[in-house]
Amino acid sequence: MVLAAGPSIEKDRDKIIKYYRQFKPTTFTSNQNMGVVNIDYLIFIDNKIFTANIDRVITKNLVIGTKIIWGKRLQVKNKQVYRLDYKHQKNENVNEIKIKSNGKIMHMMGNSGFAAIFTSMFFSPKEIFLAGFDGPTGTDIMHYQEKKSRGKVNKEKLDRLKVFFELMLDHLRNNNVTIATTKDAKLWGINKKKFDIQLR
Repeated sequence: MVLAAGPSIEKDRDKIIKYYRQFKPTTFTSNQNMGVVNIDYLIFIDNKIFTANIDRVITKNLVIGTKIIWGKRLQVKNKQVYRLDYKHQKNENVNEIKIKSNGKIMHMMGNSGFAAIFTSMFFSPKEIFLAGFDGPTGTDIMHYQEKKSRGKVNKEKLDRLKVFFELMLDHLRNNNVTIATTKDAKLWGINKKKFDIQLR
């Protein structure tokens, strides 16, 4: 189960809890403890967000990206810290998911929610349940991170992220992973039937 920070998390709370109780999945989320179900792995890829939130984290297992100084793990007490190794060029157009045999991801992560999906891939799942991946709807931006300083939509960045999200879903399907979500989940506005996404 991978939970992002979109507002649909609250709308789908009951369905998320039902799935969690029924299947008892390993859970992943990004940047914060969502408060919906118990989280097994919390993923950070931004140094500032990591520094601002680490003192409030209750999850026992942390995954941190390459932009976060590895030495900072020594500041984290009573937790297991893992490193997510990837390239992080800005404005990168990714046309293929590339993961080396040593686990290094050979392109950017996009955002911490997408990094949580990548982290879950290393657990060889048979099914991944996604929730909170709202993304933009038309000109409405669900996450403040996707706005420019003057509040205008960064459409080029959003287009790259949506393409990257679709590439991840294709990668999961090509590795025989079932993708599941709720009926009302936005999932960046993708066509759920195209990716054979199951509704739970």
